[in-house]
Amino acid sequence: MSLKEQLKELEWKQLQHDKLYHSDIWCLDVQTRLKHMVLHIAKYSSKVQLVFLGDLDDAKFQEVILDIFIISLSSINIINKDVNDALGVFDEDGIDHLYTRTFSELFDEDSFDKNFQVLVNKSVSLLCKAIEATDHFEAFHSRSVIVEEFCKLLKVSFVSMLNYFPSVDLFDAVSDRLYQVEKRSKYFEMLGNYKDGYKCSGVVIN
Repeated sequence: MSLKEQLKELEWKQLQHDKLYHSDIWCLDVQTRLKHMVLHIAKYSSKVQLVFLGDLDDAKFQEVILDIFIISLSSINIINKDVNDALGVFDEDGIDHLYTRTFSELFDEDSFDKNFQVLVNKSVSLLCKAIEATDHFEAFHSRSVIVEEFCKLLKVSFVSMLNYFPSVDLFDAVSDRLYQVEKRSKYFEMLGNYKDGYKCSGVVIN
């Protein structure tokens, strides 16, 4: 399976996960759902700072990066942005090619930690402004900012995951993280899950 195909499958499974396991959010209007996603990202940005203050261990750090990636993926689904377009994937790309190109686009090798913190916090600030502007009906380009910043956060978390945890398979890590979230639901057995396929009226959706 090509990288593009893997990412499309990731995108599709994220959609099924959100519909089934976060139906309380899925049923809301688009603007309210995006506000919810921005609150998630703001929460993770504060955790990023705790990592570099030494208050979170590597396992929690990995979880934070994964959560930024997952919420960004969920958010681009809400605004109907294709994951391969969001990440700028070429047909011939493997994961290493995409990593190298995206790294050079966003990061300075000598100050990766600082770049990571600044990029996340800048995106959070712009996303908050975009959401606030919609409440005031301001003459602000909210949609383009929301699309751009969630795409950027997807790239930042993708590169950061591979940079900080090179031995971890990104796709397996996302699967494990969402499966962990799903197991908390009392409907876990009825709904199916990320790893084995989801159920809709008894039919498994892969």
